Amino acid sequence: MKSYRRTKAVAKAAAAAIYFFLFQGEVLAQDNSLQFDGTDDHITFASGPAFNGSGTMTFEAWIYPTNVTGIHTIASWNDGGGGLANFYIQNGVLELFEDDGVVNSGGVVGTMTVNINEWTHVAFVETAGSFDFYVNGSGESLGAPAGSTGTLATYALGTSNAGTNNFEGLMDEVRVWGIAQSQPTIDVQRFNALVGNESNLTAYYQFNETTGTLLPDLTASTFDGTLVNFPGSTDPNWVLSTALTEIFTVTNTNDDFAGSFRQAISDANGSTADNVAISFDIAGGGPWIISLATQLPNITRALTINGKSQPGWDFATENMVTLDLAAVTNGDGFIISSPNVSVIGMKTLNADFGIQINGETYDNALIESNIINQNIVTAIDIINADNITIKGNHIGVSGDGLFNQATSGTGISASSSDNLMLGGNRSMGEGNHIVGNAFSSYLIVISGSNAPTLHGNLVGLSVDGTDITTSRGISFNTTDNIVIGNLDDNLRNYVAGIDNLAALSITNGSGIDVVNNYIGAGIVDTHTVGNNVTGVSTSGITNFTFEGNLIGGSTGQGLIL
Repeated sequence: MKSYRRTKAVAKAAAAAIYFFLFQGEVLAQDNSLQFDGTDDHITFASGPAFNGSGTMTFEAWIYPTNVTGIHTIASWNDGGGGLANFYIQNGVLELFEDDGVVNSGGVVGTMTVNINEWTHVAFVETAGSFDFYVNGSGESLGAPAGSTGTLATYALGTSNAGTNNFEGLMDEVRVWGIAQSQPTIDVQRFNALVGNESNLTAYYQFNETTGTLLPDLTASTFDGTLVNFPGSTDPNWVLSTALTEIFTVTNTNDDFAGSFRQAISDANGSTADNVAISFDIAGGGPWIISLATQLPNITRALTINGKSQPGWDFATENMVTLDLAAVTNGDGFIISSPNVSVIGMKTLNADFGIQINGETYDNALIESNIINQNIVTAIDIINADNITIKGNHIGVSGDGLFNQATSGTGISASSSDNLMLGGNRSMGEGNHIVGNAFSSYLIVISGSNAPTLHGNLVGLSVDGTDITTSRGISFNTTDNIVIGNLDDNLRNYVAGIDNLAALSITNGSGIDVVNNYIGAGIVDTHTVGNNVTGVSTSGITNFTFEGNLIGGSTGQGLIL
């Protein structure tokens, strides 16, 4: 049992907000859940997976209850007469009640807590009329209830057989099996979406719809459900879900062991869940500095690391979870060895490489809202990886954008990497801010690549338009289909204060669009900041568009074609 918390995140507006908080709007799949109002919302079935008081079956569901006081029904069955069974939460624990409609009635009561406002996996396993309950993969044996029913074929979700004690909260991933699943299977499989053709699966509901009143069964049984009393046939009842996301929460700044970031990465790498994330909940006011003694593990699976989840996180004041690699010889902050990795809201100091991605298949990374300072070699290094988005980062500059905090390294380097997106809309904070302190290093250098886009970046200047850099500027070599800037002013790049070679150098490429950028001009207004070099230098390029750019204050030539 791990001593750091493994949480499962979040209800209605809160659920959607936390989904985007964890994944920054990056929808990993069509992962929805259904919101029940606790009053009259429920789902009926013309036919359904039957319950038998002396039978064998497994029922599973992900629930996010927003009320656990009193009785809140998850599922119910009846025979159209007096026989019934209800599976429900009562005052924060699971219960199952049976009534044969004649003489016998009774139930079993669990002891494990189901928390309010938290995604929880619940299940019961019946084996010849004897029951085990499971909460988040942990089980308890409860025996047989005093009451026992025959076969109950009428089935409902979210309401009792009396139409009362309705469920209040979110529900997702309901599964009914014709066998007694084992504890290891329940524990591991709860984080994985199914297909619907699995052996002994008699009903399966993914809750991934977005409109309408149909809840389809994905098995061959076609035990489809009908939504009753939900308001309207379009939203707002379908809510983004993180039920199938295993979240490892870092709770201390130790270098290793339980609660540490290192342990969270190791456990995330080993997870078999469909989606995995690392969040932070470290005590104290911050900044939360993790002083590393050795290199962190490579990230070897799809993973979202969200530093913004730390309470008290603030970019401008650098009140952030910070990795300090001063004691690590040739240490790198994050080594990404998997596709579909996101690193969001972290600060890295004293690394050779702040973030490195080097591999043909390590595509589709998101590097967002990080501060990477005092790097020795390169802040962000991309080799042979495609479809990488780098936005909203500060490299070599303070969180408030006023002070140079660079050392000798390159800002962003990419080679043999296609479809790079560097920056975005400045008004939305998506542009990168890059400052350097090395005469021989580039702030951005891209080679042997195709279709990179630079939008909304601030290069070489402070946010108030002051020259705070001593470096080479932006270089493209043997790269085609380059887009730098846009007619939209929020996508304009600002490049000034460059002291070596050229502010912008493009060599050997075709299909180059340089539009509406300020080169050698201030960000606050158009006053000259200048570059102690040529403004724009090109050589060996074709299909070149140069439109609406402002070049000012270069000690060399403004534009060399």
